Amino acid sequence: MATRDYYDVLGVSPKATDDQIKKAYRKLAREFHPDHHQGPGKDAAEARFKEISAAYDTVGDPEKRKTYDQLRQFGPEAARRGAGPGTGPFGRRAQTGPMGFGDSFGGATLEDMIASMFGATRPTAGPEPTSELPVEVSLEEAATGTTREVTDPRSGKRLRIKIPAGIATGGKVKAGDLLALVTVRAHSTFEREGDNLKLELPLSFWEAIDGGELEVPTLDGAVKMKIPPRTQSGRVFRLKGKGMPHLKAEGRGDLFVKAVVHLPPDIDDQALALWRRLSTMSPYNPRAHWRRGG
Repeated sequence: MATRDYYDVLGVSPKATDDQIKKAYRKLAREFHPDHHQGPGKDAAEARFKEISAAYDTVGDPEKRKTYDQLRQFGPEAARRGAGPGTGPFGRRAQTGPMGFGDSFGGATLEDMIASMFGATRPTAGPEPTSELPVEVSLEEAATGTTREVTDPRSGKRLRIKIPAGIATGGKVKAGDLLALVTVRAHSTFEREGDNLKLELPLSFWEAIDGGELEVPTLDGAVKMKIPPRTQSGRVFRLKGKGMPHLKAEGRGDLFVKAVVHLPPDIDDQALALWRRLSTMSPYNPRAHWRRGG
């Protein structure tokens, strides 16, 4: 079966930003993860999950995406040379197919080209030498490392796979001739960006004005963080070494804490009168820098 356009697989435009591609992948990976499907639909979900993962492995990587985009437009030889349109892999002009790029380049299909450019092996009628199994872990498990038991689909044998600390979505772990394709679930508090983590810290108006020490959650437990007086909403604080472990190196990423000031949802008349009195004592106008007139 011919390989589908990777942008179509992820449901994004070829002009999509890296962030849009990442969000689309996360949504689809959660939807089609085999662990969320049982019965007759599980095999179809697993096949779709593998297709989604293969697409993200290519267009989710800036260097691979650049090569893939050249391949879509000009063919593999032009992508290797960085050349313009007109030449296919065997010195022949590409014939444009319905997806906007050549379905055939001198007898080579898109599937051949993807295999050629990224070192993949085109599927054959025989059994695959390596089976790929999806494995889902939490962010906490990805931070500390964990183990999973999987079943070899060919023999039914149970295998234990060690998931290393620092692994990210798309990472692969080998166990014999099996590969575990890892998905790290989205977290309710932290957002991951590489080996760094980000979170929003809600502050009351008075906490932002007066400052103080507040507890901030981390993957290692809550820590005290000093908030200076007159902290503006949107200010970002860095907690060094409180992010994810580096997968193949010592040390850890950082945790970036963004202060978000929240006003009281309900203010009675007495409190409102006090607020008005305070405003006359400190008549700050954040719009004073705006230009007046035309």
